[in-house]
Amino acid sequence: MKERSTTVRARFATPLAALVLALATALFGAAPAHAATWTSGHIDVVYAEATSSTNLTLRTLPDPGPSVSADTWDIAVPNTPALGGYVLPESYSDSVTHNVPFAGFGGSSNLISSGAFSAGDSLALRLDSVVHTTPGGSPGTGTVTVTHGGTTWYDNAGDRHDFTVGSGSSAIHEHAKWVFSAPGTYELEFYAYNSTSLGSWTGSTSTYTFLVS
Repeated sequence: MKERSTTVRARFATPLAALVLALATALFGAAPAHAATWTSGHIDVVYAEATSSTNLTLRTLPDPGPSVSADTWDIAVPNTPALGGYVLPESYSDSVTHNVPFAGFGGSSNLISSGAFSAGDSLALRLDSVVHTTPGGSPGTGTVTVTHGGTTWYDNAGDRHDFTVGSGSSAIHEHAKWVFSAPGTYELEFYAYNSTSLGSWTGSTSTYTFLVS
């Protein structure tokens, strides 16, 4: 069985603590929600769906599904010396052996059923930006490299990879090796569009967070 992480929420130690939190919420408003952290198991981090015949949305598909918004899960990337450092492997067996996420790219079958794509069209995924924050909270210079079968897909902001859309139950499904250069928080912004027939197409942008430690 494939594993996935769960969010652990601490219980209030005393009724007084609960009362203090309630008063603070009433005065200052609720604290912003934080994403849960995905620590192991299969997940299509960047997952494309069609919302119409000319519009896309980028989400995330955990296993099991359904798909969720891109900010639902932060992806954990531990330092695993056997994998070479801050690495998420392309191989599922390696991800199981080292208990790390098996992170990939996917696309819903509705890319075709919606009329947005035809079989054989190309879904372009462009890495628009990489923002690294150090563990101390300062702007960082960390980098990410994403490869598949030894071929580099993403190495710098602006890099683009085209995925061929198929007619199966998953229009797209590929896994890759993700290598991060330094610890910290990485925010990766991806942009998706139909690169075969742009026309009046509307693309989609979403940001994905990786916690590298």
